[in-house]
Amino acid sequence: MRQIYSEEFGNVLVRELPLPEGGDPKFTTYTPSGRVSCTYRLKDDPADYLRIMTLNDDGTDANPVWEGEFKLIYQSNGFRYMPFTDNKRAYIGDYILECTPDCDHTEHAEMIPIRYPEALIKSPGLWMLWSENVVSPDNEYIAWSTLGMNHAVYLAKLRREADCYGLDNVRCVSGPGMVHEDPEHPGYFLEGPVRGGEVKQFIRGGLGLSFVGSGRGTGASMAQALDTEEVLEVTKTPCYDETTMFSPDEKLGVVMSTRFSPKTNCAILGLIPRRGNMMTKGSIINAVIEALNSLTDESLPTSADLPAQPAAEAAPEPEAEGEPAEASPAAEPLTATAKGYDGLDVIVTLTLDGSTITAIDI
Repeated sequence: MRQIYSEEFGNVLVRELPLPEGGDPKFTTYTPSGRVSCTYRLKDDPADYLRIMTLNDDGTDANPVWEGEFKLIYQSNGFRYMPFTDNKRAYIGDYILECTPDCDHTEHAEMIPIRYPEALIKSPGLWMLWSENVVSPDNEYIAWSTLGMNHAVYLAKLRREADCYGLDNVRCVSGPGMVHEDPEHPGYFLEGPVRGGEVKQFIRGGLGLSFVGSGRGTGASMAQALDTEEVLEVTKTPCYDETTMFSPDEKLGVVMSTRFSPKTNCAILGLIPRRGNMMTKGSIINAVIEALNSLTDESLPTSADLPAQPAAEAAPEPEAEGEPAEASPAAEPLTATAKGYDGLDVIVTLTLDGSTITAIDI
């Protein structure tokens, strides 16, 4: 055990977990019960042989969970141990690991294969069927990132069958990119929020996902809602930020930044921005568009409502001293409300300013 002093957090204890002699750790994570799951391989094990154990984070009460040959079914990212909140299963990627009575003190464990959609498996340009995988808090849904010619994020509901897990209601929850073609102006494009990326965590009780997305830079820590079209930016640094891992109450987050700089590859703990402050430029634009669409055609100004432009003429006579110029009547503001992230009301006020409509309050 080592002790590190931090001005921000005081004394921090760092423990090294004991493994069987010759153990080479591969993947380690906390389980819902607060124990640590560790995947490892012994020195003389074959290359495709894996062992899984759980233990307390002080190194006590080690318990073997599963061991055996681990064969990949698909062209994927290998092994990722993502525990279910019921603590009886783990989403491995190609498989679901089922444990009896639970994943902490296992008497029997079995790898059950997942049957992904055939169309996705055989999609052109596929590099990895999944690169990142997560399971929802209610244990019913999984989400994964697919890498290939078109990076995408998919969501599906699990269905247990006799010898495998099937997937129901498989749908893509990511978008095609930062821009889309303007239907009214061929050859021109409109900016929109970027949906999708390297998915890492269900948030908002399963109604959102956190991921690394393009944001407005090289790679920002992002979040997207699954019940609305909004995409949110969690970090605002100019360089790459790994996915922010949200605390259970979603008030704190840990993000790794900057990934590709060995001397600054650090983990940052901080407060999660208020959801109303995480709106990206794209989601603000979308809120304005939604608000505009909610206004009736009659309420929007037309060319007849715009101030007439006077013809060019000689400069007007200067006003007599002490006689103020007559003020133009103020235009009536138009107000519309769009539903924002997590039920937040985004109020858009539009005013007629000369010949333009300007959003002045969001």
